[in-house]
Amino acid sequence: MRREEFGTHSVNVKVGEEEGLVCLYTLVSNDDDWDHYETFQWWAVDDYVRTHPDDPDNPELLEKTRAGKESYLRWARDTVSWAIYVFRKPKLTYNIAMALIHELSPLLEKKWVWVLGARASVPGMLGA
Repeated sequence: MRREEFGTHSVNVKVGEEEGLVCLYTLVSNDDDWDHYETFQWWAVDDYVRTHPDDPDNPELLEKTRAGKESYLRWARDTVSWAIYVFRKPKLTYNIAMALIHELSPLLEKKWVWVLGARASVPGMLGA
């Protein structure tokens, strides 16, 4: 895949809007997001291997992790990115949109949800 095959952030939003969707939320990764994502994988593998030393899959797991780590540090961190886009159909209700964002928030490893309006602050609205 080449860079030219991907749209810019603003183009990605525009494509959704041209399809009749309403953009509610976007998040573009930064270096901290990438480091967090990648290095927790290394950490998890290290913990697993130390606590399961007799697992016959450990050598393969360690080799894949080593290769992935090398690739990430050598070029991926500086060349790869990701973004999350939340769109809604115009008939999607406010509560459904907020519930969707609430469901996405653990993926972002945040303990809060982006507030789209004052109604989001009503206690218990999202089961918080």
